[in-house]
Amino acid sequence: MTDCLLSFLHQRPSPEIPAGLTSLINDNLGIIIPCGGLSSRWNAAFLPRKHRLDLGDRVPLIETTIQQLSRIFPRSQCSIIESNSFCPVVSGDCRNLCELIPLTFKQSDPAAIEILHNSLHLSSHSGKSLLWLYGDVSFTWESLQAIASRISQNPDSLCFFGRKNANKAFANSGGEIFGAYVPAAMKERLLQIYRFIEKLAIGMPLPRVSTWEAVSYLSILEQNLTSQLPLPSLIQEDAQLTVRLMGAAYSERCFKSSIWLEIDDQTEDFDYPFEYIRRLYWLALR
Repeated sequence: MTDCLLSFLHQRPSPEIPAGLTSLINDNLGIIIPCGGLSSRWNAAFLPRKHRLDLGDRVPLIETTIQQLSRIFPRSQCSIIESNSFCPVVSGDCRNLCELIPLTFKQSDPAAIEILHNSLHLSSHSGKSLLWLYGDVSFTWESLQAIASRISQNPDSLCFFGRKNANKAFANSGGEIFGAYVPAAMKERLLQIYRFIEKLAIGMPLPRVSTWEAVSYLSILEQNLTSQLPLPSLIQEDAQLTVRLMGAAYSERCFKSSIWLEIDDQTEDFDYPFEYIRRLYWLALR
């Protein structure tokens, strides 16, 4: 099925880069692309790693993203957090545009926290603010332009990028988070927030410690989200109330605009094989 769709799409001319793109020149910004996920559901579907999916232009997804980032953020070093050294996620010319960082796990920490910890403490990005973008996302030029604009306008403000609800064009079932911008002064505090939520999850109805939970928690804070944000502390008698408030923020997508940038266009991630096949059909019917 995918071979037939790709064969048809490969006959089309490659999409052109939009005119009028602007770049964000910022030597103090580092870019992190986590590519640590190895999923058995992709192997069972006989598909490439989701970071290397072909969307009809013969270029693996992750390499398209790297080329886009080199245009929008030309002076920002790009690093890929990679968990599979036996099958590198990038090849060819893209190796010259980024550095590969091996991902090592401790048994004591969940994968999400390990990836975050490795990302925030890269020696090559020491003292820099970070743009954290997931490696299995197909970004539009417009979405990356919007992200660059947000960083330029609010360089000291933590911000997450995503879509709150289902994408109408692709009929996806729910929202998605595509990445985050972390000012240098907020790195350690963000890691503390993840660890705090991990404590809340013990014995509480939290499905996992993920970025959704972090956005939900930050959305209920009354403090300004700046470098003055106090480290969270766990007060046992308030734990259930905190979880309920987080659940309400998550279910209603009541995220503060100060920490959330809505991206509701053709930008999409690929968690399941059917999402990839559906995208190919959508491209073929255009």
